[in-house]
Amino acid sequence: MLEALERRKYAPGMLAPTSTKLKGFMYVFYNSARSLRSWIAVFGLLFSIFASAQTDPILRHMTNPSRSFGGSSVDQAVNRQLARMEDSAPTPTRVALSPDGALLAWSLTKATGTTLQVNEMSDPRHQVVVAPVSTAGVRCSSDVPIWSPDSATLAFMASCTSSAAFGGLAARPQQEIFLWDKETGTVRQLTHLTGGLSNLAWSSDGKSLLFLFIENATRDPGYGDPAKPLAGVIDEEGLEISRLYEADATTGRGDFLTPDTMHVYEFGLASNSREIVFLAAPPPGEASWPRAKLYAADKADDSTAVPTLRTRVLVEMQATSGPLHGMQMAIPRLSPDGKRVAFVCGLMSDPVAYGGDLCVANTQERANGIAAGDATVGLQGSVQYEQWLTNDKISLVENRNGHTLLVEWDLSKHQPSKNGTLDLGEVTVSGGGPKGPAGPAIADVSYAPAHEAMAFLMQGHSVAPEIYIVSKGALKQFTHLNDGLQPPTRTISVEWENEGFHVQGWLSFPVDYDPKKTYPLLVEAHGGPEWSIGSRWDGDAWRGISSLWPGLGYFLFLPNPRGSYGQGEAFTLANRRDLGYGDLRDVLKGVDTIEAKYPIDKSREGLLGWSYGGCMTMFGVTQTQRFHAAVAGAGIANYTSFYGETFFTTFTLSLFGGTPYDDPAIYSKLSATSFIKQAKTPTLVVVGERDQGSTPEQSLEFWRGLRTVGTPTQLMVYPGEGHNFNKKDSNDSLRRSAEWFAKFMPASQDSHEKVDSK
Repeated sequence: MLEALERRKYAPGMLAPTSTKLKGFMYVFYNSARSLRSWIAVFGLLFSIFASAQTDPILRHMTNPSRSFGGSSVDQAVNRQLARMEDSAPTPTRVALSPDGALLAWSLTKATGTTLQVNEMSDPRHQVVVAPVSTAGVRCSSDVPIWSPDSATLAFMASCTSSAAFGGLAARPQQEIFLWDKETGTVRQLTHLTGGLSNLAWSSDGKSLLFLFIENATRDPGYGDPAKPLAGVIDEEGLEISRLYEADATTGRGDFLTPDTMHVYEFGLASNSREIVFLAAPPPGEASWPRAKLYAADKADDSTAVPTLRTRVLVEMQATSGPLHGMQMAIPRLSPDGKRVAFVCGLMSDPVAYGGDLCVANTQERANGIAAGDATVGLQGSVQYEQWLTNDKISLVENRNGHTLLVEWDLSKHQPSKNGTLDLGEVTVSGGGPKGPAGPAIADVSYAPAHEAMAFLMQGHSVAPEIYIVSKGALKQFTHLNDGLQPPTRTISVEWENEGFHVQGWLSFPVDYDPKKTYPLLVEAHGGPEWSIGSRWDGDAWRGISSLWPGLGYFLFLPNPRGSYGQGEAFTLANRRDLGYGDLRDVLKGVDTIEAKYPIDKSREGLLGWSYGGCMTMFGVTQTQRFHAAVAGAGIANYTSFYGETFFTTFTLSLFGGTPYDDPAIYSKLSATSFIKQAKTPTLVVVGERDQGSTPEQSLEFWRGLRTVGTPTQLMVYPGEGHNFNKKDSNDSLRRSAEWFAKFMPASQDSHEKVDSK
């Protein structure tokens, strides 16, 4: 099946249910000889297909460019909503507060690219646009600003060349490191590398820049980009390894600091630039992140042309006893004196969304495998970012019950400092850290500890994206890009109790909501499963579709059930070996809560989700007949077969407690295919052909099961796509989803067009 999927070259939709005539056309087209008789047969079949499309609803869908089940009005309505979303609020992406607290560098993304500018903190009207000189005919796009320790030089990433670093659907210009001199205002290119660069940081002496570098990379690390075709010796040849690299800040010359036997995910530097901590695991990196170890290293000899590192294991969660055993680590940060390292610790299923408790380990011990200590046991929320303020105090970004809190944590007292907690409300923050594989899901902020200041991008359902500054505990809005902008839809926080857990989620109201009318409800399950949907201007950070459904006349419910961040680590741990059971019961109880308060039409309730949300959708329709239509995107239907198809095998080890060969019963219990005969909900299945996070074989297996038991279904495989779609295919999948719901549970009963389903 893998070989068959790799060979597919036909257009989107060919894996959807087809008639015998369409299958005949495919056979003739690919297998006919180059003769006049064969081409006459092809054109004859084409004429027959288009003639039949007038009466065959499936063929009409396949051959009609609008692909509209619910009528052209649905397609037009979706297009209007997508166009409105394209014209949404201008959004800053990254911020960097200079160490002296005098300047703020920030980037703004538009359709034409990303621009970088610098403002004075004392008078934001004084602004400089930092623009590298582009090569002929190529527009520069600049992002990820990082200040030097003396605040004199701004380093940033920019793509100003026409050569592509990555090929295929992931094609994008090569990024390089540029430097802007504050005194002269000049910009110069520092590096001339080929591959993927991320996680940029200055050494504390300002003489070099360190970053993660994948030489000759063909794609971004992780499962977002399309997978490379299976070829060669698997797990041995063609590996793309992320390594720590150091470049001289004057000449740009540099070399790797870590060997090719280590795939490095993140790193942190000490104030003396000699001590480094980093998270790493043996290649291939995609498979190994959940079991990465925390290493400490120091430069053996500064006089050598190529510094070497003396490396030792500092923390190995697999060897740690107690409640932290087998947990994951993220965001390692060294204390100012270099004697301790702090990091986020907990159950984390994805290297794209962090959350847990705060752990601290001593770096002075030289023995391998030092156990870490949980510094925030019993915390009511989830730590999502941290930064040392002094040797005894750490600033935390905490996700708690839908709110974002900035907390000053006193390690000596194991509690927040007096007056050290600032509740920002129902918002999310981001943009202040070095951009890496984690991207927009990380709640990072930029700090100037000496001036008790921090900067970040903040947004919420009713708070348009802007840059904010916190100085000595006071919050102040810095940019005013979106003043007066009205929220795209009304969204409120919903809370309920279930089986001893407090659960929270979000409910968005239909546009032009009238409490005297009844409306359909869509329930969107989030990815992860260790993840959470926060309050954002236009919904989910990944797909950005929340306002689409209210704009089409639906209530949209975004629950954060057990397994999510935001209610403490015990809540996050509660779905281990229980995926699809307890979390689904939390979701259904949330639907009960909403039905009791708002005019929901119970005959028009639907379920959808992407990634783990797709898993929840697949499993959910086998456990309840409550939903009348569903869309499962990039899901996993059979965890046993998935283990043999994916490179992300450690994803299941942390959640299931072993391999399917160790415990086949738990893998079967949590798989939707084990209960496929109970599935009656019409389900659209969507996946990328080269998705290695949720392999297309899983969607094919689920679709085949639904077809076998006679449940209405359709499978859409997007050629060449990975786990995260490009804009064109993402929009197409949204249109198809809207048409599917319009067919089986339309927003307006009057506009429902009855279409025969096969």
